[in-house]
Amino acid sequence: MDDQLVAAYLAGECTGAEKNAVETWRAASAGNAQAFERYRLLWEASRGREEDFEPDMQRAWQRLNPAPVLAKTHRKPGWFAWPGRVAAALLAGLLLAAGVYTYRLVREPAVAWVEKHTRPGEQRRLPLADGSVVWLNAGSRLRYPAAFTRPQREVFLEGEAFFEVARNEKKPFLIHAGGSTTRVLGTSFSVRSYAREPAVAVVVVTGKVAFSAGQTGQTVTLTPGEQGILRKKGNRLRERVHGDPNLLAWKTGTLTFRDAPLGQVLPTLEGYFGVRVRAAHPDLLNCRFTGVFRKPTLEEVLRVFAVGGDIAYRREGKHYLLSGNGCRQ
Repeated sequence: MDDQLVAAYLAGECTGAEKNAVETWRAASAGNAQAFERYRLLWEASRGREEDFEPDMQRAWQRLNPAPVLAKTHRKPGWFAWPGRVAAALLAGLLLAAGVYTYRLVREPAVAWVEKHTRPGEQRRLPLADGSVVWLNAGSRLRYPAAFTRPQREVFLEGEAFFEVARNEKKPFLIHAGGSTTRVLGTSFSVRSYAREPAVAVVVVTGKVAFSAGQTGQTVTLTPGEQGILRKKGNRLRERVHGDPNLLAWKTGTLTFRDAPLGQVLPTLEGYFGVRVRAAHPDLLNCRFTGVFRKPTLEEVLRVFAVGGDIAYRREGKHYLLSGNGCRQ
């Protein structure tokens, strides 16, 4: 990652696209996250330095950009404005201030990162150092510090997880996922951000959650029963009251259907069991079902549907096919 771009990000002088580029790079790996922390420490050191500390700006510029600097420069796509360049020079100047840098590093040691993942069909419970607990859904990955020594508790998610965050008003808890940031002090909620899906979704169970689009900075505040959705294409963020009792079925182990048409039931079954289920005729999708299933198998659910809706099912390889006369609207 370019030093000047990171400096512009820290100075608040970069464009939305540049901000997104830095945050994407930062979230890509534990090594990138550690590198960003080093930049941040230098930046904070610049605000806490002694009054008589003056970075060698000329030498800093020479290190950042050996080529002669023209009196008139033109902004290129992806570059930031003059204030950001001054910020970059200051950052480079701080690199020369070994005393300040070493002092900050002693006070804020490097973060040791832990990464856990789940395979398809697997779920894991992950206790964190601050007393928070994370349930990681299938096909997911979570990266988090072994100890939360920074002013903010930050984790990085790919996939889906349910968080029960230990309350700490002095250290907010941040989840970075799919170009979004979820910020809380102490609450319970789920975040879903699979790379193959077009949106990031947050569902709140208790407390309050601030859900933000990383590129635009747009933020919505969510309360229990509300869901925030960030469309990756176009970076559109919205909130709504959700009425789906199965959004957290993967964690609770309970599937609930109340006069639900099969057209809504099948996507729920596919998401819960990770198996494709198809209807042989469109009229089948109009048939409605009611029932509550506690930690069922897929065939247990299908047997109930078969009896209640005059529907037959059969397995075809890794998929299931439903057949029957169906229901007319």
